[in-house]
Amino acid sequence: MHIHLIQTPEVDIDKYNNVLEILQKIPGPLKFFKDKNSLATDEENSKTENTKTPSKNHSINFFDNKIEDQEEHPKPEAKRQRWKDLFEICNSYRQTHLIAEDEWVILLTDDTNEYNWFAGADPKTKNNFFIHADQWERYVPCDARFPIAYQIMAIILQRYMFTDMIDLQKKLHKKPIGCINDFCKNKEDIIFKLRTADICVSCQKEIIDLDIDGAVINQIIRTTEDIRHQMLFRERFKTTKVESRISIRSPKKRIFFTDMGDAELKLNPLEKCIYLLFLKIEEGIYIHSLSEHQEWLEHEYSFWGNGTLAEMQNRIGQLVNPLENSAHEKISKIKRKIEQLLGNDLSKNYIIEGPRGDKNKILLNRTLVTYDENWRENA
Repeated sequence: MHIHLIQTPEVDIDKYNNVLEILQKIPGPLKFFKDKNSLATDEENSKTENTKTPSKNHSINFFDNKIEDQEEHPKPEAKRQRWKDLFEICNSYRQTHLIAEDEWVILLTDDTNEYNWFAGADPKTKNNFFIHADQWERYVPCDARFPIAYQIMAIILQRYMFTDMIDLQKKLHKKPIGCINDFCKNKEDIIFKLRTADICVSCQKEIIDLDIDGAVINQIIRTTEDIRHQMLFRERFKTTKVESRISIRSPKKRIFFTDMGDAELKLNPLEKCIYLLFLKIEEGIYIHSLSEHQEWLEHEYSFWGNGTLAEMQNRIGQLVNPLENSAHEKISKIKRKIEQLLGNDLSKNYIIEGPRGDKNKILLNRTLVTYDENWRENA
C-alpha cells in the first residue's frame, strides 16, 4: 500500500519530517512517501549544499471525537476549513502527481475544520484523509510528532477494520482502555494509548475475523511500539538522566540513537563530517584550528560529498577557513537537528558547544559511542 503524506503550507516542516521519519522507519507493506513538493525543495537544497472498504454514503471520522477547547484557545492564524476543501487539496495533489486511485493521500494541516474532528476520510474517493496536526502540546506532555504519527497508524488500522460510521461508533471503546481504538472523547486521553501502544483482545479478534493482512498489522504494532518506546525514554530521562547510546554504522556512517528506538540523526555530508570529527576529538577543537584536521575531513567527505573532487575540496576549505562562517553555520544546524530529534532536555550532551573563544566539544561519554563496521546499509 502506497501512502502519500502531504502538508498544507502552515505545517512546520520539521514537525512534518519528524512524523514521516517515524512512519518510514519500520519496513512493511505500508510505504510512506514524502510530499513531492517538499521533496523537490530538499533535492535543490542538496545540490546547493554549501552554496474492507468504507461505504461511500458515510464520511468516516476515523479518530476520536471533536477537538476540545477549540473555541477557547484558537490559534490566530488557523482557518476553519470545509471538509470538501481539505479533500480537494488531496485530489489536486493526486492529479498533479498522477497518484493512482488505490493509493492513499493523507493531508496534515494546522487549520481547524468545520466539524472540529481530529481527522476525517473522504467518502467519495475513500482513500483521502486529513489529520489535524496542531495544538497537541496543550493536551499531551510529549513532542507532537508522537501523537500525530500514532494517529496516522490508528487511521490506517481503522480504515481496514470499519465499514462505515455506524460500524465505527459501535466498535470504538467509549471508555479508554489503552487500545488504539479507544474513543478518547477528551484529547488528553490519547496519552493513555500512547503509553500502552496496544490493541485489545476484542479488536484483535475483529482483525482475525476480517482476515486483515498480518504484515500490515505487524507494521502498525511495531510502529506504535516504537512511538511508545521513544516517548517513554524521553519522559524517564527527566528522572534517570540516563543518556542514549550512539551507534555509527557503515558504510555511510549513519548516526543512530540506540536507546531512542534507533532514531537516526540525519545530517548532510558536511554536517556529518564535522560532527564525526568532534566525536573523534573528545577534548574538543578550537573552531579557528579546524584546518589542522583538513586532511581527515577531506578524506571522510570524499565518501559522501556531491560534485567533483575540486568542488568537494573547496567546500572543506571553506569549512576550515577561520575567516569564513561555514563551520559556525554547520554546527548551528547540527544543534537544531539534534534538538528537533531528541528535545531540549536530552540534547545537552550531544550538541557541539563551548564558551566563546574556547574549545567546542561534545560532552557525551564516549563509552556510549560504538562503531559498527559490519552493518549493511539495507540491513
